[in-house]
Amino acid sequence: MPGPNVDIGNDLVVFVDPQAANSFGTPAADYPVAADAVRVLAGVQTSGATNFSMYEDKRGTATKQGVICEKKEASLQLEMYAYTTTAGTAPDWGDLLLSGGWQATTGTGTTVSGSGSTTTVVDVVDASGLAVGGCVEISGELRRITATDTVSTPDNITVTPALTAAPADTTTVTAGITYYPKDARADAQDALTAWVGNNRSIERFVGFVPATFNLTMGGAGAARWSINGPARSRSALWSTTLSGGIDAAVTTVAVTNGTACPADASATNPYYFQFGDVSGEVIKVIAVSGNNWTVGTRGVYAHGGAAASHSNGDEVFPAIPTGTYAGTPVPACSGDIIINADDAMQLDSVSLDCDMGIVPREDEAFDAQKLAGYVLGMRSIRVTGAGSSYYDHSGVRMQETFNRTAVQFFAQQNATSGSIIAIECPTVRLESSDIDRGADEVQFTLTGEAEGTTEKEDEVYIMVA
Repeated sequence: MPGPNVDIGNDLVVFVDPQAANSFGTPAADYPVAADAVRVLAGVQTSGATNFSMYEDKRGTATKQGVICEKKEASLQLEMYAYTTTAGTAPDWGDLLLSGGWQATTGTGTTVSGSGSTTTVVDVVDASGLAVGGCVEISGELRRITATDTVSTPDNITVTPALTAAPADTTTVTAGITYYPKDARADAQDALTAWVGNNRSIERFVGFVPATFNLTMGGAGAARWSINGPARSRSALWSTTLSGGIDAAVTTVAVTNGTACPADASATNPYYFQFGDVSGEVIKVIAVSGNNWTVGTRGVYAHGGAAASHSNGDEVFPAIPTGTYAGTPVPACSGDIIINADDAMQLDSVSLDCDMGIVPREDEAFDAQKLAGYVLGMRSIRVTGAGSSYYDHSGVRMQETFNRTAVQFFAQQNATSGSIIAIECPTVRLESSDIDRGADEVQFTLTGEAEGTTEKEDEVYIMVA
C-alpha cells in the first residue's frame, strides 16, 4: 500500500533506461523497470521551467494581452553510491555512463603463467580476451592495460601503474570494466529516460542527457556519484481516485482529477496506474479527456494483479515497481593515490569532476518549445587528490606544480575483488599543491586538469572490478 499522502523522502526510487540511437524524444520504455533502478542517496533534485513572456498592446491600457511561449526546461540531478557487483559485471549506474558520454572496454580473465612476471609486464596463460584500455585486478590491485602480446610465449600484458609486487605463478587475473570518454556521443544523440518517484507520485524525464559527473572517493564514506544534466521533456503522474465504480472489463475510467495522468498519453506513449497495493491491478492509460481516461489494457500482469472491479473513491496511483539492485557500495576502508606510476601515498580523498561539454540545442520549429538535442563542446576533466605528506615526494610534487609539469594520476578505493573502483588520468597538469601543516598528520592536496592526446578520448579512465 502506498505511504502517506504527504511526500516523504525515504520512499525515493530512481530508474534509468538508455534510449535507442537517434530517438531523443522517444522514451526508452513506457514504464519504469525494476532492474533499471539505481541506488540513490537523498540528493535527488528535479527541476524545470515552462518559460513564457507576456505581451501588451499599447492601446490606452496597461492590461497584458496574452502569453508568448518560450522553450520549456527540465533537468535532473542524482546523487548515488558508486557501488559495484561481481567483477566484470556492469554496475547499475553503468547505463548512466554509457548513455552519458562514455564508452566501455571489457575483457575475459586469465591466470599468471610462470615466474617471469614483473610489476609492469605480466605473463599470462591467455591474453586474447584482454584489450588495450581495459583493466585487470591482480591480488587486489586494479590496473589499466597499455599493451597486449599474444605472440610471445607465454602471452603477456603490460599494465600501469606498476603493481606493488610481481605476481606469482597461477595468480588470478580478473578482467574489469573500463569507462572512458566518447567523442561520438552526439552522433547518435545518446540519452536516457529517467523515472523519479516516491510513494504516490513519479516524474518521467525523456531525453535526459548527463552533462556533468562528479565521483568522490575516500573520506569518511563510500564512493559516490553526483550526476547532473538537462532533459528534453518532463512529465508528472500522481494519485487520484475513481469517480464511480468500474467492473473488470470497462476501458473508460472516470477519475476525480484527470490531470493526474499527463495529457500526452497515447497508444505509443502510455502511462501506467495501479489500484490498491503493489500486487493490485495495473491499467495502461492511452488517452486523457477531461476526467476520463481511456485504458488500452486492463490488468497488466507484469506490474500487478489481474483485471478486477473497483469501487467509487478507490485510489489509483502511478505504478512504481520495487527497484532491484545488484552490488553494494564501495567502502572507504583502504586506498592509494599513485603519481607518475610509482610514487604512492595513502588516499584520504579524491574528487573527479567531468564536464562532458554538452551544448543544448533548441527545436528550430518550436516543437512544443522543447530541447531538440545537443552538440559537443570541449570536455573539462579535473581531479583533486588529498593524502598524507611524505618527505620523499611532497617536494617533488610541489616543484611539478610550480613548473606546470604533467603527471600521471591514479587512485584506487578498496582492495577486495568485486568491490574496487579506480580512476586514472594519464596526463594531469598540476596547478595547485596545498599543504595542511596543522593537521595531526600533515595532508598534501594536488589539483589539476587532465589532458588528452592525439589519440583522443583518453583524458580519464574509470575502472571497476
